[in-house]
Amino acid sequence: MSSIALYVHFPFCLSICPYCDFDRQATGFDRIDTYLASVETDMRQYARLGERVHSVFFGGGTPSLMRVDQ
Repeated sequence: MSSIALYVHFPFCLSICPYCDFDRQATGFDRIDTYLASVETDMRQYARLGERVHSVFFGGGTPSLMRVDQ
C-alpha cells in the first residue's frame, strides 16, 4: 500500500515577519484548538479514503505555540 506525507500549515505566529507571504496571524491564539480539530477532521478523511499517512509536518507560523497535548 502506498502512503502519503502531509504538510499542515500552522497560521498562528508570535510576530509577523515582513518577508512572509503565507496566511498568518499574530492574534486569535484561543482558536488554535478549533483549528487543530478541523485539521484532525481533514486527516480522518484521508483514512476513510484508504490513504495511509506516514508523516505529518507542521510548518508555517510558530508551531511551538501548540501545547504538548495538542
